[in-house]
Formats: sequence, structure tokens, C-alpha cells
Amino acid sequence: TAFKAGAGSTTISNNTGGEVHGAQSAIWAFTYDPLADGNALTIYNDGLLEGDGATDATIHTFNDGNLTLHNDVNGVITNSQTTPETGTILDSWAKGTATLTNDGQAIGNMVVQADGVDAGGASILFNNNTGALWAYGGSNDFLGDGDIVLNNGGTINAVGVSSSSFESLNGDIAITNAGVMNTT
Repeated sequence: TAFKAGAGSTTISNNTGGEVHGAQSAIWAFTYDPLADGNALTIYNDGLLEGDGATDATIHTFNDGNLTLHNDVNGVITNSQTTPETGTILDSWAKGTATLTNDGQAIGNMVVQADGVDAGGASILFNNNTGALWAYGGSNDFLGDGDIVLNNGGTINAVGVSSSSFESLNGDIAITNAGVMNTT
């Protein structure tokens, strides 16, 4: 758990070989400056992050700046549900933007809200890169004030009864696939 009240950024790293098993969340981060917005939150994972996925997401964040989440090549973000695709791995609110990069394995559902907009007009940018896997089996929600962009060069598996909702209040939705998208 990380709690930051006041100005500045927060970085959380789980490096290669590291394992975090949470009874609820593996990472729970709250960053807020009551005097000024803009606390950036960066999460880097190249190990294993496993949370409950039912009562709380594996990664749960609330911050008044930009969120950057990078799941690197050796990274696995999952949960302890019997069928991990049905658990929640990310529940995030950012007053700024959200940039999600998956180069590893992300197994579970995501809820991401980003109220800010970058210079290019984007609120949420999600890159599921070549060799990466995102598998989910439930509801995924991406809500932003500006553009929401999903670039898939890897594999996305929607298992069972699944849905993904992309909602932009004032921007566009762009989904680009150069990889594989499956429903099973």
C-alpha cells in the first residue's frame, strides 16, 4: 500500500523475479495533493502481481495526476480466482491521463477512468504489444474525457460472457489490431 499526501510523484516497481501476493490488492496506491493537482503515479511490473480479484482488484489506484502502468515481458498481473480471467486486475481513477503498456501477461478485467487529456487529446492509451497476452472473462470499462486508444499487437482473449466498454465524453475511440483477438 502506498499513500502519498502532498506534492511529488510516486513510483512502485516489482522487478524481475519479484512476487507480490495480496489477500485483497497486491498494489493499492493513493496519491493526492490537497493544494495542487498533478501527482504522477508510475507502476512497473516485471514479476508477479496477484491479488484477490473479487473483493478488490489486484492493482487499485486513485491519483490526482497521470497514471503509467507498464507490465514488462516477464510480468504477470493476475488474481487468485478459480478462473482468473473473471477476476479484476485493475481498478483505477486518474485525474490526469492513463497510459497502460502490456508486454507480458495480464489475466483479468480492468476498470480505468482518466479525466485528463494529453497534448494529443488522449485520456487513455492502452498498448497490448507484440508477444503480450490480455485475457479477461467479464466486464471491462474504459472511461475518459478525451480520446481512448487501444493498440493490439499481441493477443486479446475474451473468455465466456465478456464485454469491453470504451466511453469518451469529448473525444474519439480508436481500436487498432495488428495481433489476435479471440472470443471463446
